[in-house]
Amino acid sequence: MSKTIVIILLSFISYYPLATLASDDTTAGTGNELIQFCNQTNYNANNMGWKLCVGYVNGVVDGYIYATDMLESIAKVGSSDPREKNYFDGITLAFIALKGSVCSPKDATRMQFALVVTKFLTDHPEKLTDKSGTLVFDALFNVWSCSKKQ
Repeated sequence: MSKTIVIILLSFISYYPLATLASDDTTAGTGNELIQFCNQTNYNANNMGWKLCVGYVNGVVDGYIYATDMLESIAKVGSSDPREKNYFDGITLAFIALKGSVCSPKDATRMQFALVVTKFLTDHPEKLTDKSGTLVFDALFNVWSCSKKQ
């Protein structure tokens, strides 16, 4: 049961916009597709591409936060099955390691997150073949790395 929850959460984190799911293009789910939504000349609430960008970026961030909190809770409860314990310990450690790596300002807005990602995608065309969810974290880490604040 617990493994099912983690699989569902991890699937949620890597959610792609509906257009991606219907695409046969090999760039689906990469920075090449995300930049099409994010690199807009009109950053307002009526622009559908921008809405998809803001929604995707913040969905990745929110999903990650939720999954991390859930995995930390599971780690505290533990499991009597050693196979399950090893499985969750590995995933939990990976998420917790990332958790403290991005220190965004407390007043950062959802739009700011999307603008940071957009700038990163534009400035790093060599990374556009990477997975879009990974690029979201790369962008946020690049700008708001906790190690830069120390």
